[in-house]
Amino acid sequence: MTTLHDSDFPTNQTTIVGRLGSFPSYRDSKDRRPLKMITRRCDFGLSTRFVVSLETPFGEPFDLLMEANSATQGLASLEAATIGDYIAVEGTLAMGSDTDRRYVVGESDGRRVRDMIVQVSSIRTPPPDERVTLASACIQGSVAEPVTFIRHPKLRSIEFGRALVRTTVGPFFLHYDVACVISTQHDAAGYLYNNANTLQLRGQLIRLMTPQFGAAVDQAIDQLQQEWAAEKQALAAAPAEQLLAAQQRYRSRRDSLLVQPRTYMLVDTVTPLGNAKSISYGEARRHRRAHVRALRNADTGVAPTMIQSRPGSFGFIPPEE
Repeated sequence: MTTLHDSDFPTNQTTIVGRLGSFPSYRDSKDRRPLKMITRRCDFGLSTRFVVSLETPFGEPFDLLMEANSATQGLASLEAATIGDYIAVEGTLAMGSDTDRRYVVGESDGRRVRDMIVQVSSIRTPPPDERVTLASACIQGSVAEPVTFIRHPKLRSIEFGRALVRTTVGPFFLHYDVACVISTQHDAAGYLYNNANTLQLRGQLIRLMTPQFGAAVDQAIDQLQQEWAAEKQALAAAPAEQLLAAQQRYRSRRDSLLVQPRTYMLVDTVTPLGNAKSISYGEARRHRRAHVRALRNADTGVAPTMIQSRPGSFGFIPPEE
């Protein structure tokens, strides 16, 4: 759906209502899952990270990562809450980065990965009539690079165009990238396909399993396959059950390297601004291939973000003839 231009439209704002979650991968000294994590960001002081449990429009539960700081209003509401309590959050969408040590090969530190995070501006305890799961977002910005295409990992008939939208926030004109997806069946999808466009977008937050690419991924897969070949040879005379268990561990590790969950804004409403133009699915794919070739020719040594498709992965879209 497209709408008319709104001059008061927020450039980057999200409103979230959900239950406070925990970090299942971490345990404290008493084997409890922490409600929040306090970290120091170099010279920028302390930040508090926490998760809110939500649900996608397709009925799939997921946890969304939040980051608050000393300037966040209503931190007392977070301090008073316990796991499972409803909280309401407002904030800004941004791409956070971290090092994934599953991709360590040799002396490397791992792979730098990016995923969306909510930089929290306010927290409150919602009244009973507001205690429903909600994760809405509004952004205004320019499409930063040609779109690529993925499919929903379970609902295979659903295909998305995936793009990075660059927003400008606040009096200091800070840039925040937002990862967006839009159904290829959406009547305004062509506007998000064109990286020359500036758009106003409304939607909600979802989490999708997403294929991973790049040199670090290829190197980690190569190392894993070498380890598996050696292990399989060592288990040649082992019972079938032991070999099967080792094979399942190998496949699980391989899958975790090739496909990982990522957070996106699922676009529902598109408002084109200025001279924004819609382009076709086929034209968008041609733009993407040209973009990939340009990056390769530049030989920067940096793997392009959100590009390529690997045959055999759930997100693979065959090339045009």
